[in-house]
Amino acid sequence: MNMKRVFGLMLVAGVLSLTGCSSLTAASQKEPKVDTKLTWQEAKAATQEMEREIAELIPKDVIVNVYQVDTGTLMSCGDGADSWFGGMTVTVAKGTDIEAIVRDIETHYESTEYATSNRLSLNGHYKIAVKDPETTIRIIVGEGLEPTHIDIDSASECFVLPEGVYRGGDF
Repeated sequence: MNMKRVFGLMLVAGVLSLTGCSSLTAASQKEPKVDTKLTWQEAKAATQEMEREIAELIPKDVIVNVYQVDTGTLMSCGDGADSWFGGMTVTVAKGTDIEAIVRDIETHYESTEYATSNRLSLNGHYKIAVKDPETTIRIIVGEGLEPTHIDIDSASECFVLPEGVYRGGDF
Protein backbone atom coordinates (compact mmCIF):
# COMPACT_ATOMS: atom_id res chain seq x y z
CA MET A 1 0.00 0.00 0.00
CA ASN A 2 1.20 3.50 -0.79
CA MET A 3 2.90 5.03 2.30
CA LYS A 4 1.02 8.33 1.85
CA ARG A 5 -2.24 6.36 1.94
CA VAL A 6 -1.16 4.44 5.05
CA PHE A 7 -0.26 7.69 6.79
CA GLY A 8 -3.51 9.28 5.69
CA LEU A 9 -5.58 6.34 6.98
CA MET A 10 -3.74 6.39 10.30
CA LEU A 11 -4.34 10.13 10.63
CA VAL A 12 -8.04 9.85 9.80
CA ALA A 13 -8.45 6.85 12.11
CA GLY A 14 -6.91 8.81 14.94
CA VAL A 15 -9.05 11.87 14.33
CA LEU A 16 -12.27 9.86 13.95
CA SER A 17 -11.56 7.83 17.07
CA LEU A 18 -10.72 10.88 19.17
CA THR A 19 -13.58 13.06 17.97
CA GLY A 20 -16.22 10.52 17.03
CA CYS A 21 -16.78 12.72 13.97
CA SER A 22 -17.34 15.72 16.23
CA SER A 23 -17.87 17.82 13.14
CA LEU A 24 -21.30 16.25 12.77
CA THR A 25 -24.21 18.25 14.05
CA ALA A 26 -24.94 18.25 17.77
CA ALA A 27 -28.27 16.52 17.14
CA SER A 28 -26.43 13.46 15.83
CA GLN A 29 -24.02 13.21 18.76
CA LYS A 30 -24.67 10.11 20.84
CA GLU A 31 -22.61 7.51 22.58
CA PRO A 32 -21.30 4.98 20.05
CA LYS A 33 -23.85 2.29 19.32
CA VAL A 34 -22.39 -1.16 20.04
CA ASP A 35 -23.92 -4.16 18.32
CA THR A 36 -22.79 -7.15 20.37
CA LYS A 37 -23.97 -9.60 17.68
CA LEU A 38 -22.16 -7.85 14.83
CA THR A 39 -18.90 -9.48 13.71
CA TRP A 40 -15.91 -7.45 12.57
CA GLN A 41 -16.32 -9.02 9.12
CA GLU A 42 -19.93 -7.80 8.89
CA ALA A 43 -18.98 -4.33 10.15
CA LYS A 44 -16.17 -4.11 7.59
CA ALA A 45 -18.41 -5.31 4.73
CA ALA A 46 -21.16 -2.78 5.56
CA THR A 47 -18.62 0.04 5.81
CA GLN A 48 -16.95 -0.86 2.53
CA GLU A 49 -20.38 -1.01 0.87
CA MET A 50 -21.09 2.56 2.02
CA GLU A 51 -17.69 3.63 0.63
CA ARG A 52 -18.66 2.11 -2.74
CA GLU A 53 -22.10 3.81 -2.65
CA ILE A 54 -20.38 7.18 -2.18
CA ALA A 55 -17.89 6.45 -4.97
CA GLU A 56 -20.85 5.67 -7.27
CA LEU A 57 -21.89 9.33 -6.88
CA ILE A 58 -18.68 10.51 -8.57
CA PRO A 59 -19.19 11.16 -12.30
CA LYS A 60 -17.90 8.14 -14.24
CA ASP A 61 -16.35 10.29 -16.96
CA VAL A 62 -13.74 11.76 -14.56
CA ILE A 63 -12.74 8.53 -12.80
CA VAL A 64 -9.28 7.22 -13.67
CA ASN A 65 -8.92 4.58 -10.94
CA VAL A 66 -10.64 3.33 -7.79
CA TYR A 67 -8.66 1.73 -4.98
CA GLN A 68 -10.37 0.32 -1.88
CA VAL A 69 -8.17 -0.94 0.93
CA ASP A 70 -8.49 -4.66 1.62
CA THR A 71 -7.15 -4.49 5.15
CA GLY A 72 -8.05 -1.86 7.70
CA THR A 73 -7.28 -1.23 11.31
CA LEU A 74 -9.27 -1.39 14.53
CA MET A 75 -9.68 1.51 16.93
CA SER A 76 -11.40 1.44 20.28
CA CYS A 77 -14.97 2.74 20.65
CA GLY A 78 -14.62 2.44 24.44
CA ASP A 79 -16.12 -0.10 26.83
CA GLY A 80 -14.35 -3.00 25.10
CA ALA A 81 -15.82 -2.30 21.67
CA ASP A 82 -13.95 -1.58 18.46
CA SER A 83 -14.58 0.06 15.09
CA TRP A 84 -13.06 -0.96 11.75
CA PHE A 85 -11.30 1.87 9.88
CA GLY A 86 -10.69 1.68 6.16
CA GLY A 87 -10.99 3.74 3.05
CA MET A 88 -10.97 4.22 -0.64
CA THR A 89 -9.14 6.53 -3.01
CA VAL A 90 -10.79 7.56 -6.25
CA THR A 91 -8.29 9.01 -8.72
CA VAL A 92 -9.89 11.53 -11.05
CA ALA A 93 -8.69 13.24 -14.21
CA LYS A 94 -6.31 16.15 -13.78
CA GLY A 95 -8.20 19.43 -13.57
CA THR A 96 -11.36 17.88 -12.11
CA ASP A 97 -13.18 20.17 -9.68
CA ILE A 98 -13.06 17.92 -6.63
CA GLU A 99 -14.77 20.43 -4.36
CA ALA A 100 -17.80 20.51 -6.68
CA ILE A 101 -17.99 16.71 -6.57
CA VAL A 102 -17.73 16.66 -2.77
CA ARG A 103 -20.47 19.32 -2.52
CA ASP A 104 -22.69 17.24 -4.86
CA ILE A 105 -22.19 14.20 -2.60
CA GLU A 106 -23.09 16.37 0.38
CA THR A 107 -26.26 17.59 -1.36
CA HIS A 108 -27.22 13.99 -2.11
CA TYR A 109 -26.98 12.99 1.57
CA GLU A 110 -28.65 16.16 2.87
CA SER A 111 -31.90 14.94 1.31
CA THR A 112 -31.73 11.68 3.30
CA GLU A 113 -31.86 10.70 6.96
CA TYR A 114 -28.05 10.71 7.11
CA ALA A 115 -26.33 13.34 9.28
CA THR A 116 -23.92 15.53 7.34
CA SER A 117 -21.49 18.28 8.15
CA ASN A 118 -18.65 20.04 6.37
CA ARG A 119 -15.43 21.84 7.15
CA LEU A 120 -12.19 22.94 5.57
CA SER A 121 -9.24 20.64 6.11
CA LEU A 122 -5.91 21.95 7.40
CA ASN A 123 -4.79 22.41 3.80
CA GLY A 124 -7.97 24.33 2.90
CA HIS A 125 -9.85 21.56 1.09
CA TYR A 126 -13.61 21.18 1.51
CA LYS A 127 -14.49 17.95 3.34
CA ILE A 128 -17.76 16.42 4.37
CA ALA A 129 -18.70 13.94 7.07
CA VAL A 130 -21.61 11.58 6.55
CA LYS A 131 -23.06 9.42 9.32
CA ASP A 132 -25.61 6.65 8.90
CA PRO A 133 -28.12 7.13 11.73
CA GLU A 134 -29.03 3.45 11.87
CA THR A 135 -25.61 1.79 11.77
CA THR A 136 -23.49 4.80 12.86
CA ILE A 137 -21.04 4.16 10.02
CA ARG A 138 -19.03 7.38 9.60
CA ILE A 139 -17.44 8.54 6.34
CA ILE A 140 -15.26 11.56 5.55
CA VAL A 141 -14.99 12.59 1.90
CA GLY A 142 -12.64 15.18 0.45
CA GLU A 143 -9.59 15.88 -1.64
CA GLY A 144 -6.72 13.59 -0.73
CA LEU A 145 -3.00 14.17 -0.46
CA GLU A 146 -2.74 14.34 -4.24
CA PRO A 147 -4.74 16.93 -6.23
CA THR A 148 -6.32 14.15 -8.32
CA HIS A 149 -7.43 12.03 -5.34
CA ILE A 150 -10.79 11.93 -3.63
CA ASP A 151 -10.39 10.14 -0.30
CA ILE A 152 -13.32 8.29 1.20
CA ASP A 153 -12.25 7.41 4.75
CA SER A 154 -14.49 5.32 6.94
CA ALA A 155 -15.22 3.99 10.40
CA SER A 156 -17.64 1.15 11.02
CA GLU A 157 -20.34 0.63 13.57
CA CYS A 158 -18.91 -0.47 16.93
CA PHE A 159 -18.70 -4.19 17.65
CA VAL A 160 -17.13 -6.52 20.22
CA LEU A 161 -14.30 -8.81 19.15
CA PRO A 162 -14.56 -12.43 20.23
CA GLU A 163 -12.51 -13.38 23.26
CA GLY A 164 -8.89 -14.10 22.36
CA VAL A 165 -8.81 -12.20 19.04
CA TYR A 166 -5.74 -9.97 18.86
CA ARG A 167 -6.94 -6.50 17.88
CA GLY A 168 -3.58 -5.63 16.31
CA GLY A 169 -3.92 -8.22 13.59
CA ASP A 170 -5.12 -7.94 10.00
CA PHE A 171 -8.73 -6.89 9.58
